[in-house]
Amino acid sequence: MKAPFDTKTPWPIVRSHRTDVSDAHWREAKKTASSFDDESAVSSITGNIVCGWAPGPTLYFEDHRGTALVTEQAARRFEYRMLGLAGDHDLYLVTSPRNMNHETYFQTKVDLGSPTIIAVDVAAVAETGNLALACVEDRAAFDTIVTTCRNAGTLNIAPYQMSYGVWTLGRAIAKAAGFKVRIIGPPTSVSHFANNKTKFVTLVTRLLGKDACPLTSERQTPVGLEKYLSGLAHDHQTLVIKHPSSAGGLGNLKIKSSELLALPTEARRHWLREKILRIGWRPGQIMLAGVWVDNVSLSPSVQMWIPLTVNGPPIVEGIFMQTVNGDHAAFTGAMRIVLNDDLTDRMVSEATRIGLVYQSLGYYGRLSLDSVLVDTSDEARRLKWIEANARWGGVSIPMTICNRITGGLEPCDFQVVQEPVDPNSEHVAEPSNVIRLLPKESDLHIAIRLEASKLGWSQWPN
Repeated sequence: MKAPFDTKTPWPIVRSHRTDVSDAHWREAKKTASSFDDESAVSSITGNIVCGWAPGPTLYFEDHRGTALVTEQAARRFEYRMLGLAGDHDLYLVTSPRNMNHETYFQTKVDLGSPTIIAVDVAAVAETGNLALACVEDRAAFDTIVTTCRNAGTLNIAPYQMSYGVWTLGRAIAKAAGFKVRIIGPPTSVSHFANNKTKFVTLVTRLLGKDACPLTSERQTPVGLEKYLSGLAHDHQTLVIKHPSSAGGLGNLKIKSSELLALPTEARRHWLREKILRIGWRPGQIMLAGVWVDNVSLSPSVQMWIPLTVNGPPIVEGIFMQTVNGDHAAFTGAMRIVLNDDLTDRMVSEATRIGLVYQSLGYYGRLSLDSVLVDTSDEARRLKWIEANARWGGVSIPMTICNRITGGLEPCDFQVVQEPVDPNSEHVAEPSNVIRLLPKESDLHIAIRLEASKLGWSQWPN
């Protein structure tokens, strides 16, 4: 369980669905990618820091500070969530002080190894606003990592999401240690491109046609938003504005058409301006506006691994039903689902084709594609692609932890639940098959329930 797997990653990649990838699909992907050449990064970075993975220690950390609308408190809340990906001889960064109870809980409860936990000085994190950059400034933390790299002759870095700080840290380690550092993720600008919701819609509609996504358009000013949304409001009950780089539904703004149309034109512009400022808009920034999809029966998420091009096409690891809550459609949980064969084949095929475009642009690493299934009058379900998440997330982290526990031989069944902690409720002991991903003291409860009877864990009910 603690040994490297043969998928050129330090954890198992478990294919759940297959689809044919023809030469025509590769050509299609390259052609679509070429239309974005001026907006993406160079796909290969050479020297002592490159994209990839090789057997050896891996430095993990989950830092949300670069994501729009994420507060320092929220960023610190999630820092331990990826701990189950690390094992013996690995390193794991958190902001000081450490939570020793949670570290002990994870080592004894889940038994996936004992990585070295490095607490980065909180003052350095506050000054840089980035955990990776703070690690460069924290001499004790940095020296520990360099020594590990030097002793092993190599180092891998596996961040939650790619950022400028990750590559800065990698270069600093490679220079100080004198050995190659590999980043398990894409170049920074490719990551920014893949996480951008407006770019996603453009990419998918060029690849699959204008009906592949909900009706949306890019707008840069409150005046432009008002004109576009007012036109849609006469034919649709609910509209939406999205911050292009937010996550977890934080940047989603739902608008009732009746409220918008009830205002005079000038008042609409002021009203919209106030609302988009609250979700992080700044003058000159492009926002994604359009129709909020009604009659949604399911919100499937396709979990994928995008290998380096030389290692083959994208791998689909599962289709999951996501549960969301509130006006922002915030993520609250997920579990694996089975759809009818035709719909599954279409979803896997289209997701793979989308993944091929990102791969052709130089993307490498974790990728999930969110979609909705819309009920229609003829009882058919329409598939609409919503966005890409070019990072680890609320499904891929638990999925990979479960794959490690079960050995990664076949897709595992699990359920993940994410919900606020009720401070007034008494703590209830967790069943033996439940894994808590955040410290018990956190104000957010994230747990996975896993069926793993062969390990002596009790089965959880349907």
